[in-house]
Amino acid sequence: MLGPLSRWSVGQSVAHPSDGLDHVVAELAAHVPDVDWASAEFMARYGDLSPFPQAPEICVEVRSPSNTNAEMAFKTELFLQAGAVEVWVVDEDGARHIFDSQGAQPHSRFGVVVGHSPGPG
Repeated sequence: MLGPLSRWSVGQSVAHPSDGLDHVVAELAAHVPDVDWASAEFMARYGDLSPFPQAPEICVEVRSPSNTNAEMAFKTELFLQAGAVEVWVVDEDGARHIFDSQGAQPHSRFGVVVGHSPGPG
């Protein structure tokens, strides 16, 4: 399922202060990915909850010219800490960069093949 992550990000609590991750809670209220994907299993488990107790499996950020590398790295880490399995960063030219808890990956573990069609020629 695709959709905005407002159901888990605004007011989300993904860590307790005793975990040493209380900064994640505050940051999630201000950062929402551009697109997300949640599996049928995720939706069966959390679909009726608002907010979701964790991020869906894939969070996608579309990079704009004003985004710095540091900002994109920060958002990537934030979404992974919130429970995303993968974070995709899509450049303006359509290039896709996939990250998981181990770092950059050449392909999505979900078997998703994403491409973009050239404009009318």
